[in-house]
Amino acid sequence: MLKILEDQDIDGVMFVSLSYAWEPKVALGGLGNAGIRSYINMDLYNKDAKKVFKLDDFAVSKKGVALVSGAPVFNYDKLLPMCASATEELLDDLQKKLPKYVKKVDKNL
Repeated sequence: MLKILEDQDIDGVMFVSLSYAWEPKVALGGLGNAGIRSYINMDLYNKDAKKVFKLDDFAVSKKGVALVSGAPVFNYDKLLPMCASATEELLDDLQKKLPKYVKKVDKNL
């Protein structure tokens, strides 16, 4: 990516990915409650292709669905609100952690 952008006036390149997975919250004998876990991966590289920081974090949605035999039981109309809830939890957590990373970026970028 840096080779493609080397003619541009850039300070660095950031890669961000966000993904979701089922997360058993309370499960005993295959029965319980499951939520959605949101994962974020952020990598920032400076213009010399050296890693400035890497952030991997996750959060679990407050909303959940029934878990039967280890599999979530739900209607698809509940899936998007659970993903949104997990993303909100993750963003709230990142708001607390990002000031530390900003200082690192200022120093290393």
